[in-house]
Amino acid sequence: MKFCSNILKFGVFAAGAAQVVLADSVDGVGKISFSKHYGRTYQEARQNELSDKAAAGNDDGIIDISNQNVYYSASIYLGTPGQELSVLLDTGSSDLWVPQSGGFHCPDESDCQSDSGNFDPSSSSSFKKNDTVDGFSIQYGDNSYAAGYWATDDLRVGDITVKDMTIAVADDTNSSDAVFGISYRGLESSIFSNDLQDPHEYENFPYLLKDQGIVKRNAYSLYLNAPGASDGSVLFGGVDHNKYSGNLYTVPVLENEGGPDPWQRFVVAVRGVGVKGNQEQTTLTTTPFVGLLDSGTTAVYLPEPVADMIAKAYGGSFDDDPEVLAYIIQCPGNDEKLVFNFGGFNIETSLANYITERHGDQCLLNIVPSDGEMAILGDYFLRDAYVVYDMDNNEISLAQANFDSNEDIEAITGPVPSATRAPGYSQSYNGPETFQTGGNIF
Repeated sequence: MKFCSNILKFGVFAAGAAQVVLADSVDGVGKISFSKHYGRTYQEARQNELSDKAAAGNDDGIIDISNQNVYYSASIYLGTPGQELSVLLDTGSSDLWVPQSGGFHCPDESDCQSDSGNFDPSSSSSFKKNDTVDGFSIQYGDNSYAAGYWATDDLRVGDITVKDMTIAVADDTNSSDAVFGISYRGLESSIFSNDLQDPHEYENFPYLLKDQGIVKRNAYSLYLNAPGASDGSVLFGGVDHNKYSGNLYTVPVLENEGGPDPWQRFVVAVRGVGVKGNQEQTTLTTTPFVGLLDSGTTAVYLPEPVADMIAKAYGGSFDDDPEVLAYIIQCPGNDEKLVFNFGGFNIETSLANYITERHGDQCLLNIVPSDGEMAILGDYFLRDAYVVYDMDNNEISLAQANFDSNEDIEAITGPVPSATRAPGYSQSYNGPETFQTGGNIF
C-alpha cells in the first residue's frame, strides 16, 4: 500500500477545554489542567470528540491517534463582564490575541465562525484601546495570520485574575483559533514584527502573574502526559515532583544574537542523539545543534543530517515522492527509544511517538528534516519530558516524564526546587558544525 503523508503541512497548535485553578494548598502556584483532543485540524479534533462520546460503551471502539495533531486549549474570560473564549496555549509565541466579532474570514467557506468564540470590546467596561502604538500583526508557519490593534483588559482564568493585561484584538484573521502565547517578552509582536515604527515590549501573562503577586517567580512547568491520555497540565510558579522521574537537570537558554532582546525563544543546546532498544544502544552523533522547545508544534524537526542518521539506523530513507515526502523505515519494536543528550544527561523518547502510518513491516517516521542547525522539539519529544521554563533565570530544567496522576507540588520561590545544573551546563555553544557520526552519549 502506498504511503500518503502530509507531515510537512501539519498544523502547529495544540487544543481542548481547560481550567486554571490555584493549586490546592500551595500558595503562589497557578495550575492549568487541560484536556486533549486528536485530529489533523482543530475542527476534526472537535468532531472526533463527538464521535468518541458516541462510541462510549462500544467494545469495538478504537481511537486511532496516529498521523494526528494534539490540541490543548484553555477557556478564558476576557473583559468586564467576562466573555468566554477558547485559546490555544503556545510556548512558542508571546501574545494573547483574540478575534473581534466580525473579524474572522474563512478562506474556503462563505458562512463560518471562529472556533474560539469572538470578543466584543464594546461589551467590556474595562476595555481600553491603545492608539499610541503600532498595530498588531502576526503570521504562523501554517500561513495563518492575524492583524488588528492593541488594547488592555481584565483577564480571568479559573481562580486567577490579572488586571489591565495587554492583548491584541484581531479585526482581520484567517485563523479560527485564538492564541495564548506564554513565551519571552522578546518574541512579542510589538517588538518582533517587521516595519514597526515604535517597537516596544510589554508585560505578558507570565510576567504579570509575578508583577501582581500571584506567583513568586516567572517560571512554569509543562506536563503533556502520556500519548492517548485525556489531560495534562501547566503549573505557573510551581513544580510537581510526582510528574518526573530521576534528576531534574538545568541547562541555560541560549541568547539570541543581534535582536532587540537577547531572550526570545526557549532554545537550548542539544549535545547528541542516539537510539536504544533490544538491549542495545547506539550513539548516532555528538555534534551539537540548537533545539527550540515548542509545545505549539506537534512534530519534531531535526537538521537533515541527524534525521537521515535516525532513518538509516532503522533501515530507512527519505521518500521524495510528492505524495509521501517523508522517511520510511522498518517498523521498530515497542521498546525502541530515540534519545536526546543535553550535556551530561539524556531524555529518552518513545520511537512510537514518531510513527504515524504503518503498512506491513514499513512505517512512516514523522521526523521532518530541516535546513540549517535549528531543531524544533515539539510535542512528540515533549510527551516524554517534564520541562520547567524559568524566565527569571533564563534556564530550562528537564527530566524524564513520569505518568503519575498523584501530585507533589512545590512553589518556586528561588531556583527551581530539586533541580541541579547539568554536568555540561557551562559548555559553550559556538555555532553550527559539520555533523559527524559516532561518539558516546550513554
